[in-house]
Amino acid sequence: MSFVLCFLWITIAINKNIKKKIIFVDSKVMKATSIEIKKRIVELREENGLKYKEIAFWLGVTHSVVKKVLLDHRKGVSLVPGKPGPKGQRTFSAELIEEIRDYVTQNKDATLEQIQGEFSHKVSCTIPTFHRLLARLGFRYNKNLACRRAR
Repeated sequence: MSFVLCFLWITIAINKNIKKKIIFVDSKVMKATSIEIKKRIVELREENGLKYKEIAFWLGVTHSVVKKVLLDHRKGVSLVPGKPGPKGQRTFSAELIEEIRDYVTQNKDATLEQIQGEFSHKVSCTIPTFHRLLARLGFRYNKNLACRRAR
């Protein structure tokens, strides 16, 4: 009888610890990994030679976080997170946007392919990029027969 009680007590204790661990991990979902944890991941791997799962267990992060941090470190990517937002330069300059606006205003029946062909020597981009630009500029109408009759 005492064996059964002892076994039940250990099982309950293990289940409580597992639930606490799961709650701890779930509360950290979708949060950025701090620089200190990233540095500690690299230190534990290089100095102590710990495995990914061991590092993840000790630091309370997932296996994939450890893998990504170490992969970035091997590639030479900085551990400091980058600035959010668009990367690189804009496709269209302010002058080119004005030229496109003037062209579309003068040629209202021009298709996206025609607009792309007109400006292909100035900018290299896809038709959906032109579509998004025209939507941002306020040219939002579909080219169909009913639309042409209404104008």
